[in-house]
Amino acid sequence: MSAAARLAATGAPVSLLSRFRGSLVALVVGDCVGGEFEGAEDVPLDRVLQHLSGLEDETRGDGILQYSDDTAMMRCVAQSLLTRMGFDEQDMARSFAKEYSLAPGRGYGAGVVQVLRKLASPQLSDVFQPARAQFGGRGSFGNGGAMRAAPFALAFRNIADVRRCARVGAMLTHSSSLGYNGAVLQALAVHLSMQGDLALPQKFISKLISEMEEVEKDETARSDAKVLNLAEFPYCARLHRVKELMEQNSVSIEEVISELG
Repeated sequence: MSAAARLAATGAPVSLLSRFRGSLVALVVGDCVGGEFEGAEDVPLDRVLQHLSGLEDETRGDGILQYSDDTAMMRCVAQSLLTRMGFDEQDMARSFAKEYSLAPGRGYGAGVVQVLRKLASPQLSDVFQPARAQFGGRGSFGNGGAMRAAPFALAFRNIADVRRCARVGAMLTHSSSLGYNGAVLQALAVHLSMQGDLALPQKFISKLISEMEEVEKDETARSDAKVLNLAEFPYCARLHRVKELMEQNSVSIEEVISELG
């Protein structure tokens, strides 16, 4: 049974089904289109629009785009959640490893490749150990966990379950708190948007800040932030800056890029 069919069976409204589909489709499209510009520091909007127009021109190719490792792993998350009817770290870890072995050329980073190869070992009992061993035991604090976090927000109605599963799911490859808390933030953003909170942007940001304040109170998170010379609550600090920019009458694209990346 498809995810949409399962959701429909629970009596969920059509609008929520549409949001589920839209969330996943938008992630795939963003990945495929964005891959064209990965690594570029300055990408004018007209260049993106020109690229999109070119996809519809049959004389310039077949219009087929390739998705990256981020979409590949996000699909693994969604499929594992559906197959196991919940979060199963062993199944998800095996799914990641299998997906990599089937299509290793999707742009996986060198660090995560080492983790995935270890996850493929039938002798491995602790699926979190390979990630913990990375970078001298510090673990990865990259954004890979966040890039695949959306399905957790779609699979669980309770926000505590979203937080917990997004965190633990990210820890399969990212054991630094900066890595797994980024996944938590992304999952929370999707969860809140599913509730319609995007209609009130200020309320949306305020809720995210409130949730992340609790997440970043963790002693490990504060220690990691200190080691990396970041703000005590790094994600909250950036969210507060987003809120400040939203409250200004006029903000240029250049200022947003400069402040937030």
